[in-house]
Amino acid sequence: MPTLYGMATQFGGGMGLELALASCAAALVWIAVRRTSWRYGLAAMLTGSLLTSHHAYLADCAMLAPAALIVIACARAKWLRGYAILLLTPVCYILMLMGEGMRVARFVILAFLVALAWAAWRGQAEQEPDATSRAAA
Repeated sequence: MPTLYGMATQFGGGMGLELALASCAAALVWIAVRRTSWRYGLAAMLTGSLLTSHHAYLADCAMLAPAALIVIACARAKWLRGYAILLLTPVCYILMLMGEGMRVARFVILAFLVALAWAAWRGQAEQEPDATSRAAA
């Protein structure tokens, strides 16, 4: 499972490791929510909820599609938009289905949440509004 529960059982850490990882994920979501708009915060919450759930499988990674689309639309950093585009490609999910792919999936999703929080912390999460949206406001 591409979740923190799966990651904790993979490393044999049990419930203590899972709780520590879930606390870190909650902190990352909190950073993204507090420092950016509600859309970007929603993307972080969708990603964090997938990570902290107990029974999510590869098909449940479809929840990352709206999160990636939000990031593509509002991220200022090109590297973050590129990461979101990569998450939308089927190549990423095909690689996850092969062999040790589920281990890769856990780290890819966790890295996406870390990237969301990092961009929010650095102020690279939101694009400047264009002239038409400023005029409408």
